[in-house]
Amino acid sequence: MTVNTLLDAGIEIGVVTSVLGSRARHDLMRLGFPIDHFFLLQGADDEPAHKPDPKVFDKALKLLSEKGITRQEVIYIGDALMDYYASRDAGMGFIGVTTGFVTQEQFELEGAQACSSLTEIVSVLQA
Repeated sequence: MTVNTLLDAGIEIGVVTSVLGSRARHDLMRLGFPIDHFFLLQGADDEPAHKPDPKVFDKALKLLSEKGITRQEVIYIGDALMDYYASRDAGMGFIGVTTGFVTQEQFELEGAQACSSLTEIVSVLQA
């Protein structure tokens, strides 16, 4: 699993989603994601700001800062243009994943890098 590969490499993993937190937790657990190893799982009901507002990342950036990680070192992976706008405006990196909401061409037209799968993103991160 791609997430385990990243965790094993010492990469901090967190989730900031537009889905309700309890629903996201349930779905991620059902799919076998190691959420106990994530530094954050933030749902839409956990914070007042919502994407594309860059303030949606305030809690995540604070937690990462406490670990010595700057916003310039953070890469947010998302599947919607609002994900890109929020991360760009928060001063973070971004990689789009083309899961059906947005095509690679649409991401690239907006200035975002994009990949077709999470597995491909690992290759991009290692490059």
